Amino acid sequence: MKMLIGSSVAILLVACLGAAQTSQELHSRYGDSDTERFKIRDGIGLTVQYGSDGSACQMEIKPQTLIVQRPQHKLMAPEVVDGIIEEFVPPGTRGRKVNSLLEQMSCARAVVDYYENVTIHRATDACLPSKPNCDTSVIIEFNRQACPDTGLHATGPDAVLYKRGRRAWKESRFGDARVIFQTLVNTYPTSEYARLAKMGLKNLQDH
Repeated sequence: MKMLIGSSVAILLVACLGAAQTSQELHSRYGDSDTERFKIRDGIGLTVQYGSDGSACQMEIKPQTLIVQRPQHKLMAPEVVDGIIEEFVPPGTRGRKVNSLLEQMSCARAVVDYYENVTIHRATDACLPSKPNCDTSVIIEFNRQACPDTGLHATGPDAVLYKRGRRAWKESRFGDARVIFQTLVNTYPTSEYARLAKMGLKNLQDH
């Protein structure tokens, strides 16, 4: 009986290993991927989402954590982040700067810079200004016709906040959505989007 059980486990293990798919096999079956991940610095990862034209639409830069590890609160050095941003979107490629937005709730601070061709959203831990590492993430979104509208390119700051809050909600990032909606209500209390944000906060009470 034990031998039969051991044989069954061995067969199951072989079957599972045999079912593993290589990158080449997946590309052959499903075509090119619209999302890729890279290691661009020691401990820093890059996730790229592509548009219908095959070029990058969104780049997310954040500390890299192995899949087998538990989530850790890792941070990036500002000077390293500066270099990465310059590497991907040099000033000459961004176009004219049209707006800038500062958001802060407790220790979480975000600066969003809007250019004609790109939007740069940079998040930091404001409670660690004297620490060598205080950047938590950077999102670079390109403003091209082939890229989906995520709401970050809108120039109205109240509209931007609401769309970003809705996006966070849809992605089940309820804590981020709550912070964004509350920032909108506090900063633009007379906006039509503030009314919608209040409804969003009410619905988030269960999360």
